[in-house]
Amino acid sequence: MIDTMVFDGLALDADALEAITRAIQQKRLVLLTTPVQEHQIAEIRDVSKRKLLQRLPREVVPAAVALAGVSRTGRAHVSGHAPEGSAPWDRKHAADELIADAALSRADVLVTEDKQFTANARERGLETWPTAGLVAWAMRL
Repeated sequence: MIDTMVFDGLALDADALEAITRAIQQKRLVLLTTPVQEHQIAEIRDVSKRKLLQRLPREVVPAAVALAGVSRTGRAHVSGHAPEGSAPWDRKHAADELIADAALSRADVLVTEDKQFTANARERGLETWPTAGLVAWAMRL
């Protein structure tokens, strides 16, 4: 599973993009995203960058949980994950929770540059790699 910021790194590095694409074509890698990342990519204002990222082969999987609700302040709860009495997550963290849940049920590795997301994902038992780790793995193939 790849976090949206990983797409940004790939868009800026032609060699990395080529290595990832080659690994996908060789069927050694399947990039997974959720509708969360797809929505974030669709909102990229730079048209050429958005089209480049949209062409990268990937499988969109459903999020494992649904938002229980979003308040008028933009705070969101992810069903089943807000500890009783805790503050609700903001939109970014709710998106991270949806991505992490999908990764737990569908992926071997979560690739992200977000330090807090990495820490939270590892607490939940997810293996995490930075973008450079994914690229290095793909280049060794």
